[in-house]
This record gives sequence, structure tokens and C-alpha cells, in this order.
Amino acid sequence: MGFPVGKSGPFPRLSRLLSRLALLLAAAALVAGCTGGPGKGAGDAGAAAPAPGAQDTGDQGAANPSGADPSGGTGAQGATWPMTVTDDEGRTVTIPAEPRRILSLAPSNTEILFALGLGDRVVGVDNFSDYPPEAASLPRVGDLMNPNYEAMAALSPDLALAIGGSEEFWQKLEELGVPVVVIQPNTVAEVIDSIRLVGRVTGAAEAADALARSMADRVEAVQHQAARLSHRPRVFWEVWDDPLMSAGPGSFFDDMIRLAGGVNVVGDAESPWPQVSPEAVIARDPEVIITTQAEWAERLRSGALPAWSGTTAVRQGRIYVVEDNLVSRPGPRIVEGLEQVARAIQSQGAGR
Repeated sequence: MGFPVGKSGPFPRLSRLLSRLALLLAAAALVAGCTGGPGKGAGDAGAAAPAPGAQDTGDQGAANPSGADPSGGTGAQGATWPMTVTDDEGRTVTIPAEPRRILSLAPSNTEILFALGLGDRVVGVDNFSDYPPEAASLPRVGDLMNPNYEAMAALSPDLALAIGGSEEFWQKLEELGVPVVVIQPNTVAEVIDSIRLVGRVTGAAEAADALARSMADRVEAVQHQAARLSHRPRVFWEVWDDPLMSAGPGSFFDDMIRLAGGVNVVGDAESPWPQVSPEAVIARDPEVIITTQAEWAERLRSGALPAWSGTTAVRQGRIYVVEDNLVSRPGPRIVEGLEQVARAIQSQGAGR
């Protein structure tokens, strides 16, 4: 019998919730329940997914600003164009020439592009892209809830990197001749694969392979430490407090708990981002509690949530706050997030 899932419905502080969950991997179950949420299909790990847009194809020069011959040729790092790839949604996408004007429609995609040294090719980003700092000055093209198609068209992109759950937007761009590659990983390993895919479609395969190898080495180090644990602690990851939400199978957070050596107390939930009852979680007596919300963690520590005071995690002070953007964006910094989670799960001391 799976973990009990609470009723879905209108959320208090909805705008704040959507903004935060826009940084989580989209989950169709939550999307159906609250008009926006994380899971396979609605955001950078979340609900308010950035939106693709449209390009004016009337100006052939603008559509191909690099001047590359769209009929073929060899680009950077030996890539051959046109290039046909299968993206994370299983779609076959053909890219005519090496991209020079790229739209990034998710914060994670923006971070990947800059990490590969392609920041000078990014002409526009979604509303949530705020890292690296250089991204702050780029034109904004909206998000899932408020797409700005005119802004996208005005940028004359020759490639768009999208995320799952934005099929309407992919179609609008593709109708105007803009190739759209969907990047939608569900695990840390798939993030690494996605970085290689982005490297391939942008002609930066060597840089992507180097970054992917570095990330894989760090993941392996976390797993090595996890294998040395004499006990795999029970872990509860608080995603949202009102209503209480957690991370189930198919979410990044569940994957990170496993990689770091923990056992997810809602690992048998029926969706990646279930709404759960406090009573059900408390009954499973988590030994470690992880959250990105410092205020909620402080309420636990201060005794403001007395029902939780009998759990092993609260009694032993094992309540840990991890950085939201590190754990929720499926990009290069996901390994930093994993390392924070590993320190929480593998530590024997009180949290902070």
C-alpha cells in the first residue's frame, strides 16, 4: 500500500508556491491538482515552466545570423551539420547549422549553456534564470504562466532549449522554423546525460564531456561514502509546508536521498510530489529532515510544531536546510546540491 496522498486543491500563497516549484522537475500529477507543480512535464523541476516563443522567419539573414550554411558543414569541435538528435521527450529534432542565437527556456538550461562557455550565444532567457550573474542582463521571454511570444520572435533564435510540459510552446517555435530541443532529466544521472546532449547540439561536445565527467566523479564520491554507512537513515524531505508536500519516486529529491545513502519515508508515494499528512509522516519517524525553507526548519527546532517533537530527527536535532537552487535545478550545480544532501544524511551531528 502506497503512502497516503492528501487532497489536492487551491494552495495558500499560490504565487509564491508556483515561483518556487518552477525550480523543481515537473510532475503531471501535481499539475493536474493545482494548476501548476513539479513533475514530468511542467517546469525546471516545477510548475511554472518557462515558455518558448516564436520567430519571424521573414528575414532569412536574421534566422541564420551566424552566416553558416544551413545545408551542412562542420562546426566547432568536429560537429557535423545538419544534426539530428533525439531529445529527452523522445522527439526527433534536426538542427540545420551550428546555433549562434539560443533561447534558454529554463534556469537549468541557462546554467548549462554558461557552464559550457556558450553565454555569448544566449540571446534570451526565461523569467527565472538568475545564475550565473551574467544572465541577469539578458532579455526575458516570460514563463509558462506568462509567455512573451513577441519578445521571443524579436530575438530571432536559431535554437531553443525547452523543458517538459511546454508542448504548445515547442509547436509555436517549430511552426516558425526554430528547432526546439527539450531537456527533461528526472535523476542526477540523467542531468549528466542532458549536459552531454546540450553540448552535442551546440557544438560544445568536448566541454560537455569534461563537465559531465567531473560531475560523475563527484556523484561517485558521494555514493562511495554512502556505501560505508552502517545504517541508512529514514529521511523526510519537506518541499512545502502548507499544505505539507514532499518528494516521492521520480523526483530529484528522492534520487538524491538514495544516492546519499538515505531511505525516503515517502518513497512509496504515488506521485513525484505528493501532498502528505503530517500524522502519516510522523508515524514513520524520520531520522533526518531536509528542507529548503529555513523558516519551517526553525519552527521545528523551536518547538512551534509540537506534533513533530517526538520524531528522532527533531529529538536529535537532525534538521537540515539545503540551498533551493542547488537541489532543484537540473543543471551543473546539482552535484553541489547532492553534496549538501549527503552531508545531512551521512552526518551524525545536529543540523543547521
